[in-house]
Amino acid sequence: MRQINKPLSVSSPAATGAAGVYFEQHVGAAFLSLLLVRGIPPSLPSCQLVEVDFQTRHEGWRTDDLLLVGATADGQMTRLAAQVKRKIIVSRQDEDFRDTISNAWQDFCAKNPFDPATDVFAIVTLRGSESLLNHFTALLDSAHFCRDADGFAERLATTGFLHNTVRKYYGEICAVIEQAMGRPQAASDVFAFLKRLYLLSFDLNSPTAQTEAWIKTLLAHTASGPDRLGASNATRNEMLK
Repeated sequence: MRQINKPLSVSSPAATGAAGVYFEQHVGAAFLSLLLVRGIPPSLPSCQLVEVDFQTRHEGWRTDDLLLVGATADGQMTRLAAQVKRKIIVSRQDEDFRDTISNAWQDFCAKNPFDPATDVFAIVTLRGSESLLNHFTALLDSAHFCRDADGFAERLATTGFLHNTVRKYYGEICAVIEQAMGRPQAASDVFAFLKRLYLLSFDLNSPTAQTEAWIKTLLAHTASGPDRLGASNATRNEMLK
């Protein structure tokens, strides 16, 4: 009888969790590249990036994957505390989402080291889903654009103004915060929190590599010698180690 050799079963990086680590490394390298050229960090458009820190739990942050420090033209310092998640699902049932929101909320309420007057939070994800980019971003943008909590509440309550999924996502965030704190929180406080929260979608460590191309272009412009592309690749590889 002919023996049929079965193919070996190999776990994918995504299944073992390694893909998330790789993505976080690439995100860190991207921001180190931006630091090298003193670039403008996302969500802090009036600043120049002057510092990048990693794993900042020892500094008192619960949102501790990444900390960007920017400086304005007049020398004011402002920070972006980021949680890096390869995949995020806006649901109270999703452990990563629960941890991300509850940690950011506790940082927001503690007001130390987070400063609600100048600092912001970000969730960094890999090629966010259509619902995440359309509806979760719409929720955050509504908070960013509204002057006060009453205006935000009116947007949520007005039929047809926002997609039902946007309202659902707001409910999921409120549920996570209530679970973390043991009681419902004031709508004005949730609004103030959402006003300081951003979503960043990168395609790092992926075939499209659009974000990586932008980063390598910046590095190439700072390199010297005839092979600027090679120099930019070498610099980025060093940052990934």
